[in-house]
Amino acid sequence: MRPTIVLFAVMSVFLGQSVSAKAVKCGLEMMSQPPVQQATLAEIVVIGKVTAIEPDMLIVEQYPGGGKVAHLVATIRIEERLSGGKGVTHLRVGFVPTRQALDEDEFGLQPFNARAERSWRGHASLSEGQEACFFLRKHATADFHVMSEVGYPLNKSDVNYDNQIKAVRKILKACEDPIAALKTKDAADRQLFACALVLKYRSQSPYRPAVATANQPIPAEESELILKTLAEMKWGEMPFDENGTYSLHTAFQSLQIAPKDGWQQPAQKENEDYNQIMNTAASKWLKDNAGKYRIQKLVATPTVGKPN
Repeated sequence: MRPTIVLFAVMSVFLGQSVSAKAVKCGLEMMSQPPVQQATLAEIVVIGKVTAIEPDMLIVEQYPGGGKVAHLVATIRIEERLSGGKGVTHLRVGFVPTRQALDEDEFGLQPFNARAERSWRGHASLSEGQEACFFLRKHATADFHVMSEVGYPLNKSDVNYDNQIKAVRKILKACEDPIAALKTKDAADRQLFACALVLKYRSQSPYRPAVATANQPIPAEESELILKTLAEMKWGEMPFDENGTYSLHTAFQSLQIAPKDGWQQPAQKENEDYNQIMNTAASKWLKDNAGKYRIQKLVATPTVGKPN
């Protein structure tokens, strides 16, 4: 029998480390990050097929310090590895099922309260037979991988799959060989790659063990090429996505430059166009400092179990 969903906080209090998955039904209930963004940030990207859903739920933390919650675990047979996971043929992928009505007959429990203040809900569920491109990272403590916190798999059945997977392959190729990508003659591709690399280097997932974050300089040539490419772009324009994830203002702000780096936030006078003054100031700083400033990559060092 296919599992049906049951997800609520009190389950982890009253039950043991695993419970019957008899009551779980797969579904999707949220807005998703674009596949290209998920690919930029994922540790492993594979195309594969869900061959099985394990019969028992596992009660583990959804993220460090967030409390334990029920996970189902899917087995994915890898058909093509796009990034990471070298030598692996199958992956166990845990997911918090999408919350549905509480099955009181199954568990003999009542909702925590009318507002369900402590109930967790998953954002995406997997189903047996599902074929997709999966964007994954290792769970902080459990023996399985998980999907992006705010993203769905890219299903082969999606209408725009061919175009999306082509874009995913392109961005992953750029991440593997950033120097070559940043030297491409196509200006739009070059700018997209520069923004993606900044996002990759300056992002840190909140769903990790407690970490001490350090800054590590990226190679000088790569840093210079990124900054020179960003200088080609216009502040306020969102050429690649409507949320501005890959844009000059997002990339520039992610660098977190300060007065010690030669940056002074321009003062906006009355009736002055903010995008214009920021474009002028940012473009000048990028050109002047491309050969001097080194972009810093966030490197997280686990601190769990270390003395304070």
